[in-house]
Amino acid sequence: MEGDPSTAILALEQIFRFGMDIKRFCTDLIGQFRTLLLCKINGCRPLIDLPDEEFNKFSQTAKNYTAETLHLKMNMLIEMVENIGRSNQPRLILETTFLKMIEAGNVVPVSQLLKKLDTILAAERGEASTKAIPAKPTGQEIAPGKRETSPPPPQKKKEHNPAEEIIPLPEEPPEFQQRRPTAPREFQQRTPAAPPTPAKKAPKPAEKPKPATRIKTDWKNFLAYVQEKSSWMAPALSHVTQVEEEGGSLLLHYDDAINCTMVRRPEHSAELKQFILDFYDKNLIIKFILPEEKKSTSSNTQNIRHELMHDPLVIATAEIFRGTVGDIRVTTKK
Repeated sequence: MEGDPSTAILALEQIFRFGMDIKRFCTDLIGQFRTLLLCKINGCRPLIDLPDEEFNKFSQTAKNYTAETLHLKMNMLIEMVENIGRSNQPRLILETTFLKMIEAGNVVPVSQLLKKLDTILAAERGEASTKAIPAKPTGQEIAPGKRETSPPPPQKKKEHNPAEEIIPLPEEPPEFQQRRPTAPREFQQRTPAAPPTPAKKAPKPAEKPKPATRIKTDWKNFLAYVQEKSSWMAPALSHVTQVEEEGGSLLLHYDDAINCTMVRRPEHSAELKQFILDFYDKNLIIKFILPEEKKSTSSNTQNIRHELMHDPLVIATAEIFRGTVGDIRVTTKK
């Protein structure tokens, strides 16, 4: 409590030398600080279980310190006891805590410091208000009711500066007046030229009408066109003996009906009609002109061979495999 570090460390050395229990020592020390703190509080005598002589000694000691100081150091001791229970070096913690308590000194409440600061500031303000500002002595007395007027400052005469004088320029000779520069030609105003009239576009020459395609004369070219589109239809159309155009219809003459069996089917006729529209640019109705059928229903082997030889499927198969029909055998079903 007196703030002597050497005395505190030596006292701890004696305690450890005699083998005193540290926990018991710390508990007793905290109890001593509790007694000092209760002595600072009025009406706490019943809480102190001590004889009057010892109580008076504690009271005299407590008068030298504030309650805040005692409370702070007691909190340090309580924290020290908790740290000793978790540490392997209790002596080191005890010594460092004692040094902290000595360095803490006497604690003054903040409210007390603020009161002292207010007192000092109030005293300085009072001294400043009581000081009088001395008036400057003047040579003349001022009559009551009149204001003091200061004479105007003497005006300095402006020195003559010949550089500031304005010298009039001489008149321009007439010969120079006639020769005034003119603006360059490129800066002179020019009358805007009229915009060029747009050239008239030459009228497009009228398209010449396409010459009418003759179906009969261009039939070979048409067969070549069909050959590119359908390989089997061109051989079937090659058996046409005569081609005629009559009243929006295309007449295809065949000598043998077997040669146009495939072409006469509706789906193939529609395809042929589209080919004619693409090539000739004409929408024609296709009509097949066939010879009159024979009344006799009997057919000999030669006629059957002829029909098979000119069958479109046989012809297309021969062209695909690049072969020829060598022999046709006709058999009868039994």
